[in-house]
Amino acid sequence: PISQSEQPPHCGRQAGGESWRCHGTNVVGIILANDPRARVIVLDVIDSQGRFSQKTLKEAMSFVVELKHSGYDIDVVNISLQAAGQPAAEACADSIGLGDVRQLGISVVVATGNNGATNGVSFPACIPGALGVGAVYGETDGPKTYGICSDPAPHADEPACFSNSGDQSDILAPGSDISAAGTRSEEHTSEL
Repeated sequence: PISQSEQPPHCGRQAGGESWRCHGTNVVGIILANDPRARVIVLDVIDSQGRFSQKTLKEAMSFVVELKHSGYDIDVVNISLQAAGQPAAEACADSIGLGDVRQLGISVVVATGNNGATNGVSFPACIPGALGVGAVYGETDGPKTYGICSDPAPHADEPACFSNSGDQSDILAPGSDISAAGTRSEEHTSEL
């Protein structure tokens, strides 16, 4: 089940050294740093093992629709997660209710994924109507090495080697080594 909070979820290294909860916290920090008047509602769809399901995403989208109908002024939904691997075409059908949210005039921004794929984006960014956001380097810096790739001399605004891209990539944003809300992203697609 989803959990709702007016505060970002606890961020810190989880079992196995994973920092998957930190990404959403970092995104919220970036939003609030750019617009301190923004109001953020966090819907946590990730379980204690760092996994999510289409069911919990659909529950979250349904909750967003409920909130909008009850008078909440919701402009944007950010989905900062990806399914493992590249999706088959049928996996990109709207099984989570993203279209229902968009029909209410709400933009849905989704990370394209961190598999380094250049021929497509991960689920749920591949769903028609999602605004797929990939990562670029925020600054010219020394060599970068990630679990799946490395860049010997990355330059600002150059696509990050780990960021998925393809026809469903709509926008690029700084997404490497971004600090906000007391966390630092090292390999996270599009901290937008």
